[in-house]
Amino acid sequence: MKGIMKGIIKGLLKLFSKPLILASFCTVVAGMVAGGTTLLLVRNASSESHEEQVKEEVHATEKLMYPLGDFTVNLVDADRYLRTSIQLEIEVFSDPNAKLAEENSENGGGHGGGHGSGKESNKVDPRLKEITERLPAFKDGLIEIISSFKFQELLTVEGKRRLKTELIDMFNDRCKSAKVVNIFFTTFTMQ
Repeated sequence: MKGIMKGIIKGLLKLFSKPLILASFCTVVAGMVAGGTTLLLVRNASSESHEEQVKEEVHATEKLMYPLGDFTVNLVDADRYLRTSIQLEIEVFSDPNAKLAEENSENGGGHGGGHGSGKESNKVDPRLKEITERLPAFKDGLIEIISSFKFQELLTVEGKRRLKTELIDMFNDRCKSAKVVNIFFTTFTMQ
């Protein structure tokens, strides 16, 4: 057995001692390594891009506007108040089922064949259900925060920005199904 191994090794050494054969062998091995690496990278990249696409579909968001209403709130200062109208910009997860449910309700889907009172109701996106249900808690928090500000603070841009930040934090602490990303004061009058 040892003799056979010695013969094979001697033959390989003799074969590879010729530069052209050695160069050809190295080229073939290098090509196999490069091809295998490329194949692994392509497979890995395609599976990663598929995973990213799935994640984007699951985490796709949409921004919706929600009118919170008009508020008149006393400030910390005696005899001072703020009258404002507020719109929330809310980021919700896109949900094809929510849009389908909304379309069904518009077209009289579900039980009862769409017969109602005949009045046009305010249609709220189903993804904003938690906001609508928790509206009293949100309004209470809003009044609490605004009433902690001084008149002079709200005269400055920095004061208004701080008010927005505190309101956004309060909304996001109290709501789990959506995220308030901005608040717009559509009116802002102080006396």
